[in-house]
Amino acid sequence: MYHYKAQFDAFCKEFGLNISLSFAMPEGYENAYGTFDFADKTAYINAGLLQDEPDAVKAFYLFHELRHALQYLRPELFDDTVRRSVQYVILYDGTCFRLTDGAYAECRLDGDAEYLKRLYLCQPHETDANDFAYKRVKSMYGDSGDLKETYAFWTPEDPLPEEVYDAVFGIIDQKTKNTAQKENEKKQNTILVTAFEPFGGNTLNPTQLILEQLPDELGGFRIHKVLLPVEFVKCRELAFAAYDEVKPAAVIMLGQAGGREAITPETTAVNVMNAVSPNGGVRPDNAGFAPEREPVVPGGEE
Repeated sequence: MYHYKAQFDAFCKEFGLNISLSFAMPEGYENAYGTFDFADKTAYINAGLLQDEPDAVKAFYLFHELRHALQYLRPELFDDTVRRSVQYVILYDGTCFRLTDGAYAECRLDGDAEYLKRLYLCQPHETDANDFAYKRVKSMYGDSGDLKETYAFWTPEDPLPEEVYDAVFGIIDQKTKNTAQKENEKKQNTILVTAFEPFGGNTLNPTQLILEQLPDELGGFRIHKVLLPVEFVKCRELAFAAYDEVKPAAVIMLGQAGGREAITPETTAVNVMNAVSPNGGVRPDNAGFAPEREPVVPGGEE
């Protein structure tokens, strides 16, 4: 039985990597042998798919992904070609990703299946990972037929020259730049509107009814609608997450105030969660939480 974790731990110790190992493949990679996710610093290995393979083949895929981890996290170990290449992901179907500021922007390349396959296989950071995995596993298990076959499968006989990738990376840069611009324009034309669910024994909340009746677009703006729970902590988390998701041009947060007969915009906000009145009465939220003058954002301004 091949001990993935032991080899993984030894490699991380050797190179000073602080990453995780998972055998639960992320969505979209269920049929892949492995992948390394830069965002969550995790090497994923499809142990189920590899269960009938010899140890040398299992080790090949493990060290292939660990090499990718090094490419991302220890770039000083690599030349300029690999450091540039690792910023791009080109898949068999032409789907591409460009890593910028820790996030991936997506686009698509045109071309026939054979051309796109060669682009994927010949990426400098992929060939580097294949070469490294082959040499590493060869030193451990010898140059077995299974290892040579696996290495040959992922190593193109006719590599693409660096000039091809200069051109392809330039195309991806332009496409992802256009995509990012469109996304930013979309966010700049978005208004985030929030409302609350019923609370305090009420069976409905008028703000929820207003939210449901708002159109998806109004006055040239896209309306991004979010219904918030009347829970101090969860409400804060969902509101912040919605803002981070759309980066809206404006935010309108609707709330219910019993007894008022008109819309009354609030002009002051305080960084306080409080469910205790001056006379000692307590009104917990819908989750039963009743904070007493606790900060919404710890360390933030009052």
